[in-house]
Amino acid sequence: MRTYLRDSRTFLFLNAKIKSLFGQRKKPARIAWTTAYRKEHKKDQSTVVKQKKRKINKNASKRSYVSASLEVLTKKRQEKPDVRAAARAQALREIKERNAKKKGGKK
Repeated sequence: MRTYLRDSRTFLFLNAKIKSLFGQRKKPARIAWTTAYRKEHKKDQSTVVKQKKRKINKNASKRSYVSASLEVLTKKRQEKPDVRAAARAQALREIKERNAKKKGGKK
């Protein structure tokens, strides 16, 4: 059975029962015998596939980046947070001094 809608879409139905339900705008996922219902409510036993567990590599190899060597990277990783904070504060101070000099020169 074929049905044509106003927007020129065509639908092919197996029987009058399905055509009637389509006309009533019933959702297939709410009708127990449809494939949509079985899929939504996980009733389809044939397609159940168990996912493989991924292995977590605990010993990931350490590699150097393009600009930084491995020694530099390990040194940075082992650096204490307070040392890193002090270096950051020093860098900020230098930037502020540079900006102050620029402002002073413009006036």
